[in-house]
Amino acid sequence: MRRVGQILTVLGLLCSIGGLTAWKTARARRTPLLTPLTALEEGHRPRKNYLQIARHVRLFPLVVYASAGKATGRPDTPLHFVYYPIVSANHPYLSELDRLVRLHGSLETVPPEVLFATTPGFTLLVRSDRFRQLRHLPREEQTSETLRGTISIGGLLEPERQMLGQSYPKVDLDRVMVLDENLRPRGSTRTPLVLAIGGALALLVGLGLWRAGRE
Repeated sequence: MRRVGQILTVLGLLCSIGGLTAWKTARARRTPLLTPLTALEEGHRPRKNYLQIARHVRLFPLVVYASAGKATGRPDTPLHFVYYPIVSANHPYLSELDRLVRLHGSLETVPPEVLFATTPGFTLLVRSDRFRQLRHLPREEQTSETLRGTISIGGLLEPERQMLGQSYPKVDLDRVMVLDENLRPRGSTRTPLVLAIGGALALLVGLGLWRAGRE
């Protein structure tokens, strides 16, 4: 019985340590890294893929969308994905956008070819599926305090690259990071936690048997 207790104690200790380590790692992966957009625009690569972007401006006037059906341009056009760039609050493009508004009277009267011809050299492109119809898309830029999402490791698929390359001809898409809005990394923290608890129970049982064997 003492030998069995020793084995259970060792196994329980290993399972507890391994389970807790795996649980902490899984939790860290599921906690977004707070990142100022200016750091990404300066060329710094994030340490992890799950990010929380600090204050930024969402350039909805430069949105590109992939419709779930035929793209008719009607307000009820169903959307599959939308893509829109975001820039830091002091990005030079915002001054250019103000100039275009003053020149044309309003943002809605700026011709699309003029608007996209002045596309900024953005660093982060957001891919989102939360807009169900064309009517739900904002028409103007929006300042936001935070945005969570996961950087796409595989980058853009070839159909996406072709579509976005036509809309953003001056942007080097190879240098653009794609953030999937509100997407959290996969992986569960439950299994490592169960392993750690099971290891702790085995450790207690093993210690009990070990003491009983000594007596």
